[in-house]
Amino acid sequence: MRKVNEIIRKFKQARYRHIQKRLRRRPRAPDECRYHKFFESSTGKTVGCCHYSDISGDDDWPVKVCDSEMPEGLAQAKKCPVFEYRVNKAEAASYIDNILLNGETGEIAFHLPDLNALLWVLGDEMKEKVLAQLRERSEDFELDAVSKSLLEPRIARDDKY
Repeated sequence: MRKVNEIIRKFKQARYRHIQKRLRRRPRAPDECRYHKFFESSTGKTVGCCHYSDISGDDDWPVKVCDSEMPEGLAQAKKCPVFEYRVNKAEAASYIDNILLNGETGEIAFHLPDLNALLWVLGDEMKEKVLAQLRERSEDFELDAVSKSLLEPRIARDDKY
C-alpha cells in the first residue's frame, strides 16, 4: 500500500518527465528559433530570416536568410551561436499544466496517461486539492492531516481487492 505523499511525489516526477520530453523532442530547426521570422520577398515567396539584431539591439549581427526550405537553412540553425528555442521550460510546463487543469478526463488520459492514472488513484477530493495547488504554481504538494485522512481509507479499501 502506497502513502499519499508517495503518490504525489510520483505525480510530480511524471509531470517533470513530460515537461522534459516536450523540450527534448524539438529539432534544432529555423522554425523552432525564437528569433526566426517570415517576410515576403519581392518575388512573392515567403522567406524565413534571423531577426536577432532586431530583438537584441545588436547592430553588428546581420539579418540572415535562415529558412528550412533552403538547403543551408538547417545547417545554419544547427551551428547558429544565438539560436534559442521558441518554447522555453516555463512555457512547456504551462502547456502540461493547462491539459491537467482544463482538460476532460479523456483528454488527460490521451495526452498524459500516467498522470491521469495517478490522479485517479488519489480520488476526486484529493485530485482537486492537488490540482488546486498546481494552479497556485506551488512546487510543494505537501498535504495537511485532513487531506491525508481523506485518502487513507480509500487506499486501505482498495488494497483488499
